[in-house]
Amino acid sequence: MLHLFDPTTFLCGDLGSRSEKKYILPLILSTQVEMLCFFPDGNRSSALLNELRESFEIAPDEWGYELLLREKLSKIWRQIFAMARPQMKSSPEREQTFDRVKRMMAYIHAHYMETISVGSLAAATFCSQRECYRAFHSCLHMTPNEYLRSYRLQMARQKLLHGNDTLTAIAHDCGFGSSSYLGKAFHKAAVRQRNFEIPADNA
Repeated sequence: MLHLFDPTTFLCGDLGSRSEKKYILPLILSTQVEMLCFFPDGNRSSALLNELRESFEIAPDEWGYELLLREKLSKIWRQIFAMARPQMKSSPEREQTFDRVKRMMAYIHAHYMETISVGSLAAATFCSQRECYRAFHSCLHMTPNEYLRSYRLQMARQKLLHGNDTLTAIAHDCGFGSSSYLGKAFHKAAVRQRNFEIPADNA
């Protein structure tokens, strides 16, 4: 069995929440944390590995499965975050890059339903297009357009799950223009996700 989830929406709920800014983004955006090693005989890592093992023992057909899994993974994430904190100290230059990316992310979150070009995103955050690409690649390992598309898909997914709007209305509200374009975007995202999944027999 494989746990595959978005850390923000699964652990924190809403995108842009205080929990995301405080506990998710600092670790995801950190380029200082290249690797964390977990050893069965280590005091802290041993406990974390036990928690991880127990998370796979929760049966999908057990009542409250999603709540139990969220509780367990939140505890695991907190321990990972605590272990990574010493490595997350960065130089003033890196902090400036992080702050710039956070501003660009905030701009995308506020204007994702509109047409956003890299040029307009760079202008809104007072940097060049080249710096915009560099900052996103350095912190998120993706382009600004890839992040914008990912965020739009997340918002469309939330509207589909919790709203009553038509597919066409949601597509327009999330910047996709048409329901067919939104469908193609969901299909491409699903294909990319399957390419990263590990078959249960090999996990």
